[in-house]
Amino acid sequence: MTHNIHQARRLAHRVAFMLDGKIIEIADNHTFFAAPSDPRTAAFVRGEMVY
Repeated sequence: MTHNIHQARRLAHRVAFMLDGKIIEIADNHTFFAAPSDPRTAAFVRGEMVY
């Protein structure tokens, strides 16, 4: 487990995005970073502050 997005992109096979104590998205590494299904995940991957 890591909170470092760069480490997750480089090392993880599956990635989860948690916001406000809820899992928003779980996907394989490629899908998570290339084509996230949730707009909040997409914003996070772009580097935007998501709250």
